[in-house]
Amino acid sequence: KNVGLAKKITDSIMEYYTGGNILVVSNPVDVLTYMITKWSGLPRNRVLGSGTVLDSARFRILISQKLDIDVRNVHGYIIGEHGDSQLPAWSATNIAGLSIDDYSKTTGIPFTQADRIEIAEKTRFSGAEVIKLKGATFDGIAVSVSTIAKSLLKGENTIRTVGSVLCGEYGIQDVATNVPTIIGADGVEKVLELDLDPQELRFLQASAESVKKILAEVKDLY
Repeated sequence: KNVGLAKKITDSIMEYYTGGNILVVSNPVDVLTYMITKWSGLPRNRVLGSGTVLDSARFRILISQKLDIDVRNVHGYIIGEHGDSQLPAWSATNIAGLSIDDYSKTTGIPFTQADRIEIAEKTRFSGAEVIKLKGATFDGIAVSVSTIAKSLLKGENTIRTVGSVLCGEYGIQDVATNVPTIIGADGVEKVLELDLDPQELRFLQASAESVKKILAEVKDLY
């Protein structure tokens, strides 16, 4: 249903388009980001999805709670699909420059593999938990979208895990997925390639393939 609506909206936008960026928020956001990029004919930097920005914020909050540290000192990202195949980039996660393991040793606060699994699972399903309790997730996504829009409108060159169509980054081609990206006045200014460990890279590529499978089912319909 949303794919059909997105096609109509894209056609209306392009009828009067004179410049600017298209920010995709509706789900399935990765699928729609790809489709709108293709329908609009715009350069890939001009169409971006809200991606895993909210997921990444939840991820950092959970780490901060576990390690009893201000969330502003936690740096980490959820990458891949905004959905079940998303993954935390643990190898790129740090507390004020210290790896999670080094910070744990320095402070004496334990952070085990079980903690990593629990945080990843809570992050993945936190949206469903909010819907269960409140009926919708509009507050969190509203804040996330406002930060993205501010970065675009003010040309702040902020790093966010937004989605855009990748063209070889991380070995991923012709599908929209979410990785740390510099966003500014021209939309996607630069896709950043983290130095992921081999397993994370494989999981990220598998996540992109899962989105491609969904695209294969819907893109010929519109």
